[in-house]
Formats: sequence, C-alpha cells, structure tokens
Amino acid sequence: MDRVPAGWIRRVVGDPGWTPLLTTAPDPSYPSAHAALSQAAATTLAGLFGARYHLAVTSKGATRTYAGFQEAATEAWLSRLWSGQHTSIDNRAGRQLGVRVADFVAGRL
Repeated sequence: MDRVPAGWIRRVVGDPGWTPLLTTAPDPSYPSAHAALSQAAATTLAGLFGARYHLAVTSKGATRTYAGFQEAATEAWLSRLWSGQHTSIDNRAGRQLGVRVADFVAGRL
C-alpha cells in the first residue's frame, strides 16, 4: 500500500542539535495534509501517465525537475518534516491516507 521505498526511514539518523526551519506549532499529531494530497496526486498521476513521467515545476522563479510523480510528492511531504510542522509518523499516516484515497477513487471510475 505505501509506495515509498521500503527501508528509507531506517537510514535516517537523528541529530540532537537539529532545529526546524520554522517554529513548530503547538498542535497535536495528525496525518500530514501535504503528504496525503501529494501522495494521492502522485498515485493517481502515475496510474494515468506512468511512474517515470518526467516533470518540471516553476514557482517564484525557481524551477524544480523530477524523475517522476513520487519524487515530487516525496519532496512535498518531506518539506513538512524539515519545517517542523509534522513528524515522520504524521507523514507516513498522510501518505497511507493518500494512497488509499487514490485507490478508492480509481476503483470506482
């Protein structure tokens, strides 16, 4: 169900001196909306156009290129971790939710 490569989280090493890019909001833990939306989009688009569909996105004068939809989705949900807005658990829950929503909708079209 989770289309993120297995074992990637085990390669993450904690850094006790790390601080987020933004002030972490005093919110409870919940599934990341960035992860859910980007994973649902990546799952859907990969189903329509193939997983290795190259794309480029330009925002505020900067262009980012991706080897596939999953790569773009991964960058989106990782941004929430780096900014301190979500934990890895939040991102995983959001990604799983996104895959389930995409699969649910695709199964009813």
